[in-house]
Amino acid sequence: MDSPSSSLGRLVEDRPLAGSCESLVLGLVFYGYGFGLFGRLDLARGLGLVLAICGAQVVARW
Repeated sequence: MDSPSSSLGRLVEDRPLAGSCESLVLGLVFYGYGFGLFGRLDLARGLGLVLAICGAQVVARW
């Protein structure tokens, strides 16, 4: 079983795939064809969203 820190290293190797997944998720969150939250999130909720996305990527690779 790998540790979460080693899965972070593999996440860097799979960056093109992770980048396109991030674009899809963030597009759905922020643009009008999704939830349209651009300019509506405060700093704390924005950082929470970032941590949730990064955490989901680490868990998915672990």
